[in-house]
Amino acid sequence: MVQAWRRTHFIYDQSGTRRDYIERDGSRIPVHLVPDAATLCWHSSGPAGVDTFKGVDTYVSMSLADDLTSFRTKGRHCEWDGPWDRLSLRTPPRLS
Repeated sequence: MVQAWRRTHFIYDQSGTRRDYIERDGSRIPVHLVPDAATLCWHSSGPAGVDTFKGVDTYVSMSLADDLTSFRTKGRHCEWDGPWDRLSLRTPPRLS
């Protein structure tokens, strides 16, 4: 569920309305390509409408403190297809 949530490319404005695009200079720009709009899966540091992080070697990780497990993927959240790599820091059971 959290992995799917981290792929979001939208924001909510102050009135609680979901925004997928902004209107700028007569064109619709996806909010994940607007430098000053912080979506969870962010693609741009500027200029607006340009994916400045395309091809960047990025690692994304999420950790669960209660069971010492981390999940990691190479690439942006929305580009990953399939299960994330799982790393557990728990001591494995001893084999007899």
